[in-house]
Amino acid sequence: MTKLRILQQNRQLELLRGQGHTKITSAVAVIPGKQKAISAPYDSTLKIWNLATGAELSSLQGHDDEINAVAV
Repeated sequence: MTKLRILQQNRQLELLRGQGHTKITSAVAVIPGKQKAISAPYDSTLKIWNLATGAELSSLQGHDDEINAVAV
């Protein structure tokens, strides 16, 4: 398992420290105003996280290849 850590830019405020991907995370997108983030690793899954609690909300599987980017 790899760990995901999201820091707020220009501050030393940690927004999320999650665990759950089996490979390195290649991209992360924070959903403005929703306190959620989406992470995209090289294990072909997407995970949706609650930034307030650090809990994994959902894991989306089914991609045939590595995920290199995510945007909202």
